[in-house]
Amino acid sequence: SGWKNNTFPDGQENYPVTNVSWRDANAFCSWLAKKLNAEVRLPTEAEWELAATGRDGKKYPWGDEWNKEAANSQESGGRISAVKSFALNRSPSGAFDMVGNVWEWTQDKVINKNDATDKMVEQALEGGQILRVVKGGSAGEKASQIFAQARYQIPETSKAPKVGFRYVVVRKQ
Repeated sequence: SGWKNNTFPDGQENYPVTNVSWRDANAFCSWLAKKLNAEVRLPTEAEWELAATGRDGKKYPWGDEWNKEAANSQESGGRISAVKSFALNRSPSGAFDMVGNVWEWTQDKVINKNDATDKMVEQALEGGQILRVVKGGSAGEKASQIFAQARYQIPETSKAPKVGFRYVVVRKQ
């Protein structure tokens, strides 16, 4: 949900925060780090995938076959759902909604155009934009495009209705 007057839209208190840029997500992590007196940051792409499927590297948190009852997609109406709407979409680490619902920002930067997935991304890199990796697919994608290893790259200043984030709190040793 987008923010207005520092509150969630009515009825969307349990929905993912969306329409935030990578920079916005990092600013939130910095704010929360100060509040918790801990290291808080966006996950790396590798950390995100590990949290999504565990060490077995399955395609989805629930296994290797798509299940329309486990996540939302374009075929199910393309609408973002409240967190924990799909009981099967719980990863081995206990995280919900790692695939479908909204793309999620990671720390990872796209370094060169060999990492780009399409011509538009390649042109953005050539234009000097900093691109970041988002993971997991969103409710707006076809089911075939939603899986734990799904990745896309967008400018770190972009905000989109189906892009959000989750954060990592690093325990002090």
